[in-house]
Amino acid sequence: MRLVNTHRKVPTVGTVVLMSLFKSKYVVSCACIGVMLASVPAGASGIYIGTGVGLEDIKTRYDRRSDTKLFPSLSLSDLVFSGDDENNDTPYTLSGFIGYRLDASRQGAWMAVEFGATLRGDSVQGRLNATGITLDGANVPSVVVEDWKFQAESDRSLVAKLGTYINLFGFFDLSFYVLGGKREIGVEFVRNFDICTNTQGCTTQGSIATATETQKPTLEQWVGGLGIELGIGRRSALQFEVRFNDEGSAEWSDSNGDIEVPQSLSRESYDFSTRLVLQF
Repeated sequence: MRLVNTHRKVPTVGTVVLMSLFKSKYVVSCACIGVMLASVPAGASGIYIGTGVGLEDIKTRYDRRSDTKLFPSLSLSDLVFSGDDENNDTPYTLSGFIGYRLDASRQGAWMAVEFGATLRGDSVQGRLNATGITLDGANVPSVVVEDWKFQAESDRSLVAKLGTYINLFGFFDLSFYVLGGKREIGVEFVRNFDICTNTQGCTTQGSIATATETQKPTLEQWVGGLGIELGIGRRSALQFEVRFNDEGSAEWSDSNGDIEVPQSLSRESYDFSTRLVLQF
């Protein structure tokens, strides 16, 4: 956000009015726009805060697989099973951020470091249906069937930005920038599954019960993106920003007696947001 420039002469409101008296109606219209978007000379480096609204496209994947003696009572030794499920959601987001900006106006460039936090209403759900394979190659369908749900509980990021600007018609600044950094998302992952309550096998009525497990891992993602910034006042600007968040994942194991079953959860996304920036 190069909101102002101390090294460039900018038309004052009085100059714009004089222009409107001597030019055609088309120039008068341009002059009025110039008054609305005028940048007033002052220093542009310093602390800034802001808020934004956006839309995020999320892809979440749940994997569960193991190589174990799962059903010894059925003589299915060393049963390998694997399953995965993938679903998408497109929630709205509300973000807040604070940063510090250094403006090198003589070179037409600026840089910033920014910390942000985001709220969203995402809820990704799915059903995993794992298939088993025995040592002799026999398929065992629906070995593991689980309903699962993914929801973000916290979202924070730290990014660096580097941009350059151009001044349009002497009235306002338009800036293009790139960004990169790190993002951490605290999530809640819930799965519902059936368990066997009979040590002799799940062949009798009432020997199967439904259980629920909740995991709360933290996913780390690298962030990259592009943005356009438009100065709209003495110390304010609008930003239109696109970010891509690479795949962040978490792994854990659950225990069913002597059986350890690895699981993993991954998430990647991209988002578009419109942001209002205010500089002190």
